[in-house]
Parts: sequence; C-alpha cells; structure tokens
Amino acid sequence: MQEHEVSAPPLAQQFAIVEDYYGPRIAWVFGNQNQGGVCPYRRAGLCHHCDIGDGEGREFTTPMNRNRLRWFMEHDRKLLPQLAHLVVYNSGSVLNPRELSPEVLLDICDQTDAMPDLRVLSLDTRESYLNKDRLSQLVNRLPKQVCVRPILGLESADDEIRDGRLEKRMPRSAICRGLDAVADAALQASSGDIGLDANVLIGGPGVAADRAAMDAVDTARWLLYQCGQRSLSLDLNLHPYYPSRRGLARFPSHPRCSWQHVQQSVRMIVDLEEFRNSRPGLFIGWQDE
Repeated sequence: MQEHEVSAPPLAQQFAIVEDYYGPRIAWVFGNQNQGGVCPYRRAGLCHHCDIGDGEGREFTTPMNRNRLRWFMEHDRKLLPQLAHLVVYNSGSVLNPRELSPEVLLDICDQTDAMPDLRVLSLDTRESYLNKDRLSQLVNRLPKQVCVRPILGLESADDEIRDGRLEKRMPRSAICRGLDAVADAALQASSGDIGLDANVLIGGPGVAADRAAMDAVDTARWLLYQCGQRSLSLDLNLHPYYPSRRGLARFPSHPRCSWQHVQQSVRMIVDLEEFRNSRPGLFIGWQDE
C-alpha cells in the first residue's frame, strides 16, 4: 500500500465543505488510539444510538494519526485559506489522551497557520474529558482569533432518555462539572476564546413522535440556561435521529426523524427567549454516519 492510501480516512468519512454560522466548515476524522481502535463506551456496550464508536477496524498510533493529518493538509490544501470552522472527530473523544494523543492535537493547532480565516476549532468529546488546563493549553497554542469549542454529545436533557434509553452514562452532575471546567478555561485563557458546542438529538429512541420537537426544545433551553449561568458561549448542533446499525438492533421499530419535526424544532428553538438573548450558532446535521 502507498502511504497516502494508509493515511486516508474511509470514503464515508471524507466530508465535503459546507457553510455554517461562521462560513466554510469541514470535518476531519482521525483514528481512535484506544485499545482496538474502539471508543471505550462502545467497548462497554453503551451509547446505543451510534455506530461511530466502532472506529475504523484498527488501533491507531500517534504516527498513524500524524500521517492522517498530513493527508488532510494535502487533500484540502485548496480549501484551507478560506476555511472558517474546522471540526475534529475520532470515533470517540478527541480530548481523551487515550483516544487521541495530545501531541496530535497540538500538531493540528500548529497547522492552523495555513488557515488564515479560521475562527472556530471544534473538538468532539465527552463531559469527563473537559479539562480546564488542557483547553487553555490548546487555545493558547492557536492564533488569537480562533475559538476552541469542545463538542458535548448531550443528545437529550431528559435523564431517562439520555442515560436510560440511550445509556450514555452521562449524569447531570458530571455534565455540570464539565461545563464548569470549560467556563473556568475560558476565564483562564490568556488569549483567544473558549466556548461550547452541544449536540441535540431530535426524535431519538424513547421520544414519542408527538414529543420529538419538544424534547429538542427542552434540551436546547437547558443548555442555554446552563451556559448563560456560566457566561459561556454556546452553539447548538441539531441531529435528526436515523436508525443506525446499532439503533436498528436495539430499537427496531423506532422511526427516522421526519423533516417536519426538524423544522418544528428549529422554529421553536429560535423563538426561545434564551436563544434570542444569546444568538448562538445553529447547525443541522442531516447526514447519516
């Protein structure tokens, strides 16, 4: 195999550039460095709605992910000068040093010199890896205009849905501790900015069809309130539920979220007083894994 073939992500994870709240946006997917290349929560049989945690079928190393970074820099070289928002995934938590080495994250920060219009670096993670010192280190490594935004996969503020039906193992107390860590990092950063992205699942398992929009609205309202209490900027990623392989096995009769429920959710969220006061970014992820 040629090096570029080894370094390239699977075709399904080579995302096209899209426009969002900030401008041109692209997602880069790295390999998981945890045992077997699998998300630890997936290995434990949790997070029943997602297939992403299965990884790429092999355990990555730091050199392998550095090759992946070089591949992205070459593959997207014509897009980098106009890029405003870079999203980094790895089939798990990129802020967990067991899943993506800190050296690779710092390498990514260093490569932003080739992205003069970059405004946001979003990092997919979980609440337990939201660490004040680590976030501060990253934002201080970046150009001043770049905001670091960890992505919290909350899905639902309803404990029974999130930790009962989906088994995220993400208790509310741990979420609040994670939000405190992000807010502390934002205060501590000597330059740049730190905020939060949060994923909201629309019409997921455990949510009746006539409650799909309302659960998303309740989740958005809870996030807006919690971030408002901490003076923490928030962007919302709305993800309509679709039956993944694991979702079909666990919830075979639960339907894909309809476009009508997505539209209803968006209308109700942007009408919230908390939304109008803070004006967060809003992104709709209408793409299967």
